[in-house]
Amino acid sequence: MRGPHHFRLEDPYTGLLVDGFDFDPHFLMSYNPPYYEELLAQAGLQKSMDLYTYRFVQDKIKPDLMKGRAERAAAKGIVVEPMRKGDLRRQVQQIADVFNDALSQNWGFEPIEGAQLDDLMLLARFVLDPNFVFLAYKDSHPIGCVIVLPNLNPMLSACNGSLTPKLIWKYLTRSRWVDSHRGYALGVRKEFRADEVSAALIHAATQHGMSLRWRELEVSWVLETNKPMNAMSTALGGHRNKTYRLLEKPPLA
Repeated sequence: MRGPHHFRLEDPYTGLLVDGFDFDPHFLMSYNPPYYEELLAQAGLQKSMDLYTYRFVQDKIKPDLMKGRAERAAAKGIVVEPMRKGDLRRQVQQIADVFNDALSQNWGFEPIEGAQLDDLMLLARFVLDPNFVFLAYKDSHPIGCVIVLPNLNPMLSACNGSLTPKLIWKYLTRSRWVDSHRGYALGVRKEFRADEVSAALIHAATQHGMSLRWRELEVSWVLETNKPMNAMSTALGGHRNKTYRLLEKPPLA
């Protein structure tokens, strides 16, 4: 038994919050009272893996940190562009293919396929801002992707879980009031990891973000064992503000 999460580790609301209770959860991130950890420990569950989140604020972020590395990627023929208009399903499939290759060796990863691909399609159609999704190309072939989500939780909490005209209006006018975002996913095909593609994607997303009106950004989540991504998040000016824990219990003999 391992959890809490849905059928896949990459599904929404993964992990038990064990640190950072003073911060509101970002879109598709879980929240629970502090005493849950003790209850689950009493039931015999122990730590399996921690997931970290990093909070960025505008006066602390270092938007040009990746500029030099992004330029080196461009010199190698890497082109970074925002998500293209039209043919959404084809692009979603390309994004899924990138992440299925990029994350295939990550702890707990399962491929994005079938119903999960449909979920990604819904996310792309109704939540994503195409200008905040960047793909990296080499010879016109997608090799990397970064996705930043708008934080819609203030809209949802204000409507108290009810489908109301106010909720619909807030959704339709979200570009006017959204001032926080969530760094949702970053992946580069394994064969291109030495080509500074991650840096190029992060630089493109950072530059776009600095052109917006925003209050905070949360990168969530990062495996505690992913040392490069944890180090990069800190170097860019992020502060580790929450820990989500996956617990497990061995099978009964």
